[in-house]
Amino acid sequence: MHIAVVGAGLAGVTAARALHEGGHAVQLFDKSRGVGGRMSTRRTSWTPDAQREHALAFDHGAPSFTATDPAFAGFIQDAATFGWVAPWAPRMAPASRAETATRWVANPDMPALCRRLAGELPLHRSATVTGLARVAGGGWQVLVDQVAHPGTFDRVVLAMPPAQAAALLQAHAPTWAMAAREVAMTPCWTVMAVFHQAAPEWDAAAPSTGPIAWAARQGSQPGRDAPDNDDNTATASDTQNWVIQASAAWSAQHLEDDAATVSAALLQAFQALPGLAAAEVQWQTSHRWRYSVPRNAPWAGECTAWTDDALGLGVCGDWLGGVGVEGAWLSAQALADAWCDADPAAPGHCHPSPAMFEAA
Repeated sequence: MHIAVVGAGLAGVTAARALHEGGHAVQLFDKSRGVGGRMSTRRTSWTPDAQREHALAFDHGAPSFTATDPAFAGFIQDAATFGWVAPWAPRMAPASRAETATRWVANPDMPALCRRLAGELPLHRSATVTGLARVAGGGWQVLVDQVAHPGTFDRVVLAMPPAQAAALLQAHAPTWAMAAREVAMTPCWTVMAVFHQAAPEWDAAAPSTGPIAWAARQGSQPGRDAPDNDDNTATASDTQNWVIQASAAWSAQHLEDDAATVSAALLQAFQALPGLAAAEVQWQTSHRWRYSVPRNAPWAGECTAWTDDALGLGVCGDWLGGVGVEGAWLSAQALADAWCDADPAAPGHCHPSPAMFEAA
């Protein structure tokens, strides 16, 4: 079958890879210039003087992830063997929320895991899918910016936030569209900043109160660049790159505030954390994620993906498979299993194989 996968975040590329390994021809579409979705890294630069430009990178989407499901944990262990991901054990700030599961990050940036899974699969970038059209006799056309993409598809997978999926489903699967609209996605304001004298004796903070949900020193994560200092030594006076993410409740309360107001409030809260009284902001920018994580995932663990063979439609995402990176992967695998032979010993079974890692 020829299958279109709309959305190239982790759910989309996982589904595309598994379907490809199951013998299907796959075409990825994404509105962005690359893959990754919320597994995102912002790359920019900072010029503190007229003589030297500093390259900056911030993992401003999903900062890390855990692997608790046995199937996903097995995939991550394979990925770690090939250097795709690495464990991260940050030193936590005092009074942070307790954590027990191992955190993982993709190397050398968060979208790298999605890039490796997408591999050589056809990818149509900067392609905003605005509609789906039924083809006489069966099949689908994908409309990109209201224009039909060349060719037709036997099936279409929607791997995107529920509100966006609902808009494409409404004309063809209104019951699914209504169900998708019941899922609320929480927003997240994120500030990326360069600080002077911001070198506390910890790498990350997860305060239990206040506007900040998570703050992390970028250079503490495996595979990330060390602070950009002339002498390449770590001292209390180094500039440090930090990602500061607001809580879902605070982000919702301030969703429509202007970026400057939001940044000022979060930077002030950050500087009030232990050991940061002397931290000075050298450079900063912000990003508003309207669709961060699902607030309610009523089908998680029960119906982790939606498929309709007769209609030729499938839907996957973390709002079906469970919150976060792991949930996105589980949902995509469930969809691929539904459209491939469910017997692991049968030819064409869809789970990513070790050969996939070696070939990437």
